Amino acid sequence: MTTAILPTDASELAALLRRIPAGEWPDVDDLAARLGDSDRAFKIFSEAESEVQRGNEIDALRATLNTALTDAQANLRAAEHTIGRLASNGVYDIEYAESTTNADLQHLLSDASRAVRIALVLKQRIDN
Repeated sequence: MTTAILPTDASELAALLRRIPAGEWPDVDDLAARLGDSDRAFKIFSEAESEVQRGNEIDALRATLNTALTDAQANLRAAEHTIGRLASNGVYDIEYAESTTNADLQHLLSDASRAVRIALVLKQRIDN
């Protein structure tokens, strides 16, 4: 990479580094040559590198959150389905089929499922 196109601002350099695979990043010496000041170049490069690492961590945590919410949604659906089967004529677990507590449990699971769906929508708004 030629030194002429290396940004001398940490945020601009971070934006450039995000577009380049880590193994192909320019060397801090390239920036030092452009600036004529190795201490300043090291500081700018370090700030840019920290910004890239922070962005990568944010991306990873957002993916983890999405997975957790999606898994929660799937698990709640499975629980709702299982309760339905327990109360069905085919299985007819009397504790679930004739219990008023079962209706409360179904209601709570339904509310939780709705809350997770809303959380996914809100997360999507934040991410976009």
